[in-house]
Amino acid sequence: MTKNKFYIKGSSFLEATSLLILILSNLLILSNLASADISVPEKPKYDENFYLTTAKQYQKKKDYSKAIQNYKQVLTKNPNNLPAHFHLENLFSMQAQYQKAHNHLQATIRINPYVPEAYFNIGVLLEAENKIDLAIEQYKKTIALKPSYIKALMQMGKVLTNKEKYYEAISYFTRVLQIEHDNFIANYLLGKIYYRLDLLQYAIYYFENAILKNPQCAPALIEYGNILNMQNKTTEALNIYTQALQIIPHDPSIHYNYAYTLKKLNRLKEAFYHYEKALELAPNTPYINFGIAIAYLTSGDFIKGFEAYEWRWKMGRLKPRNFEKSLWDGSSLENKILFLYAEQGLGDTFQFIRYAKKAKDMGAYVIFAAPQALQKIISLCHYIDEIIPLTKKPTHFDYHAPLMSMPFLCKTTIDTVPQQIPYLYADKILEQQWKNALEKDTNFKIGICWQGKKKHATKFSTYAFATKSIQLKHFEPLSKLENISLYSLQKIDGVTQIEQVKDIINLHVFNNDFDNIHGRFMDTAAVIKNLDLIITVDTSIAHLAGGLGIETWIILPEPADWRWMLHRLDTPWYPTIQLFRQKETGNWEEVIQNVVSHIKKRLQKKNRRTYVKQK
Repeated sequence: MTKNKFYIKGSSFLEATSLLILILSNLLILSNLASADISVPEKPKYDENFYLTTAKQYQKKKDYSKAIQNYKQVLTKNPNNLPAHFHLENLFSMQAQYQKAHNHLQATIRINPYVPEAYFNIGVLLEAENKIDLAIEQYKKTIALKPSYIKALMQMGKVLTNKEKYYEAISYFTRVLQIEHDNFIANYLLGKIYYRLDLLQYAIYYFENAILKNPQCAPALIEYGNILNMQNKTTEALNIYTQALQIIPHDPSIHYNYAYTLKKLNRLKEAFYHYEKALELAPNTPYINFGIAIAYLTSGDFIKGFEAYEWRWKMGRLKPRNFEKSLWDGSSLENKILFLYAEQGLGDTFQFIRYAKKAKDMGAYVIFAAPQALQKIISLCHYIDEIIPLTKKPTHFDYHAPLMSMPFLCKTTIDTVPQQIPYLYADKILEQQWKNALEKDTNFKIGICWQGKKKHATKFSTYAFATKSIQLKHFEPLSKLENISLYSLQKIDGVTQIEQVKDIINLHVFNNDFDNIHGRFMDTAAVIKNLDLIITVDTSIAHLAGGLGIETWIILPEPADWRWMLHRLDTPWYPTIQLFRQKETGNWEEVIQNVVSHIKKRLQKKNRRTYVKQK
């Protein structure tokens, strides 16, 4: 081997040669670069669209902080960029930074005062801050610039509705419908407004329009069904609730409404199924439990009914009275002081005051807190030891009980209703005075009452109770009978009808001193004791006459109140009362004809007795 031979370890000669060439080439390039005149690229110019596009992309990704940064970058270069101001307003509004949002809207208006959306958005911000009147001003500016702006018209309608300026709200929603006839929300909200205004025919019209547009909206169906129910269009209401159940089959309120409607149709077995279904879904809901209580009472199951009736205290309409002493639990009352107190209507007090007598018979000293209107007449009940105003409480007592809890506490059944009649009494002196005044009238004397209390706690209950009343003009066939005299026992509501029928009904009317000088119901009770018969709607007069033990005919709507149950023509509450029921809802003419027929029979018996006596 030759010693000076060229050799690179681990490489062939060819590889070594290639590597040497590459090194030399790179050295040459570096040398050229070092000697060349190199220019640095310019920084890209500002691109507004780039920042706007980037901001929007971040906004879509919900990276709001970076979106805000990019929009602000736009405004740094171009303070008058409207899209940037609008997007920033939106982003700040979403984060409840209302002042910053407001600033960007004001900037928008400064740049262009004819942008309706800017005024609208300012109104929305002001509304969010509960500055309603200022918001209204902005919505009006919006509409002035763009009269067909649906959002602004709708918002004005909603705000005015909340302010209970219903007719103004109607005008805005109506304008919406002139532009968009099929606008579901406008129709729906108009239906709700007309319901509040008690203009139910208009409410029905707009609810029907709303449902045509959106037949799957269960709330609209429920409210529509409720209005039909209030107008006693019961079958139609049931059909609407059926549609609602198909949409939301597990909604307890729909099952409740369905059950309530079935009860009105006297389909109690089906009603109980849906009441139970509602209770399964919402077992502690007061109105559902109270509803099933009324159904039980209607069916005559007083044990279950009066137990569930205790849910009335959780309904929010009645406020229970709380005392340090215990609620009576049905235990012995021997030598105990029982404090009873009225809680609901005057008729209810007349009906259930009989339980004060039951307590007295159990050995109690009975104190009763009575409403002012009943204090004098209730004071005539000898089984009550002490009468106090309803707002007071005794200085000492052992137990207390609300009056309408007594049937539950006494475990009353349909067969154990206290029936010791009379348990109400007229003042003896007044009774004799009215006997002297009325004895000159030798006709068969009938006292009539046609109108119950008009206003109640809720609109729904007001309509429900309105079905109990009858127009005085319906008594015309009765007034045409010979040898009878009609006496008005009507007070307060309904008396204006007397003047309207004076030419067709001969009705004896008492003067303004009646029940005013001697106290509420005092003259009424004394007169009732001197009449041959009382014919009345389901109101306090019915319970007063029944409690006095006077023969009384009650004319009842279909459906009737729970206390008269179903189909019965008598009642366990009053042995001297006979019931005359509508066979068809709203048909009072047939009821009156039935009453007239019975009166004729009564007069024939009276005449036969008079003839035999004279002979």
